[in-house]
Amino acid sequence: MGGVASELVGASRERQSRKRKQFHTVELKVRMDCDGCELKVVVMKVAIHCQGCAGKVRKHISKMEGVTSFSIDLESKKVTVMGHVSPAGVLESISKVKKAELLA
Repeated sequence: MGGVASELVGASRERQSRKRKQFHTVELKVRMDCDGCELKVVVMKVAIHCQGCAGKVRKHISKMEGVTSFSIDLESKKVTVMGHVSPAGVLESISKVKKAELLA
């Protein structure tokens, strides 16, 4: 009986050994395709005079790639855009719907 028990223990250890060999270390490399890969804040003065103008700008910004958040201050005519964007790109895009200039 001792021989059968030692065979079972040996078989069990062999299965455990095989299970351990199934794990591998995987190295993951991610390439970020963005301008510096940092969040940028772009502040502009935009020719918005009413809620309709603000809505037009809001709709346009919401479709822009890389934008994580934005705010529109109708009173001061200031638009702030945050995200993985370039100031020149944001200005060019907003200028398609309303006259705009960079502040910061």
